[in-house]
Amino acid sequence: MNVEITRRQFNDMCEHLFARTMACVNDVMGKAGKTPRDIDDVILVGGSTRIPYVQEMLAEFFDKEPCHTVHPDLAVAEGAAIQAAILNGNQAQQLGNLRVRDVTPFTLGVRGQGDTMSPIIVAQSPIPCSKAKVYRTVKEFQTDIDVVVYEGEDPVASANRQLGTFTVAGLPPLPAGRATIKVVFDLNDDGILNVRAVDPITGQAIAGIEVVEHKGRLTEQELRERAV
Repeated sequence: MNVEITRRQFNDMCEHLFARTMACVNDVMGKAGKTPRDIDDVILVGGSTRIPYVQEMLAEFFDKEPCHTVHPDLAVAEGAAIQAAILNGNQAQQLGNLRVRDVTPFTLGVRGQGDTMSPIIVAQSPIPCSKAKVYRTVKEFQTDIDVVVYEGEDPVASANRQLGTFTVAGLPPLPAGRATIKVVFDLNDDGILNVRAVDPITGQAIAGIEVVEHKGRLTEQELRERAV
């Protein structure tokens, strides 16, 4: 089917999508603690940024015209290539003055007492990063603790997305609040999250899991097969 529509009709049909996009822009600015006046240039990345109405909304929000000297499609490819070169340890001189920093989009934490979300790595934290928190038993003579890992912003843990779980067993049977474990979150450059429970006295790992998000991505084996 081939139907001609006017630009106004197109804008009206996509208005809800444009509004969601600008809501994301506003949310990112708020989380970064920035105002439009703090932004020197607005770079358009991706083919959809060619839509005139999108550019008009950005110009109004930031009170300046977006930069048109960068090709929106090439920006995606060049950014990915630079990040891949940096992660691969490429020592090319052109990379000497470049530094790419990614952030975690969601808060990462564990389920606390009463199904509360206990954040360990907060959203917008630069990666790689490592954070830890100490937790205590809540029952008399408790000898094991279930560590349930979530990502999300809801204060209720179960309302967020569960990433994994493991059990720390063999704790000394002490009164409530006396036995402790330290839960360590390590998030690497590839977005792989390693969660481990550590004895706060000896520093030795007791238990843990690795969380690898493959949704929408090729597995490591598939990447190797395609590289051959």
